[in-house]
Amino acid sequence: MSRGPALFALAMGTSRENGEIQQQHLLQWQAYLTASTSFLREWPLYHFPVIDAPGFIQGVIRRGIAKSYEGLIDDDKAAVLFIKSARKFSEESAIPIDDQATLVVVRSNGSIAGFVKGLPSTQSLGTLELLANN
Repeated sequence: MSRGPALFALAMGTSRENGEIQQQHLLQWQAYLTASTSFLREWPLYHFPVIDAPGFIQGVIRRGIAKSYEGLIDDDKAAVLFIKSARKFSEESAIPIDDQATLVVVRSNGSIAGFVKGLPSTQSLGTLELLANN
């Protein structure tokens, strides 16, 4: 990860199917930012599927996600976060786990400035810009 502020694209699905839908929404965010005139298009965007899964299937999941990102996301801009407790992750990050993709503004010091959920929109981009400027 580079130093400085960044955007984290978190897919925290409540099911495998929902996680895959969120990944697609986050790829739409990536395209939306790239096509925008926002200063955020210059920020690094890292994709992190967040998955609560037993260790014995993590390799299969990791390879499947890597294949789905192939040609779309640089290898150094994506990683799978395997967690033990989705509830605890949600509580500690203050980001609810629901059926919506999450784009997080992360400050240079690693703290979370805030986040938006759902598909890209002018309003959501404006919210991200406000969070990034605070």
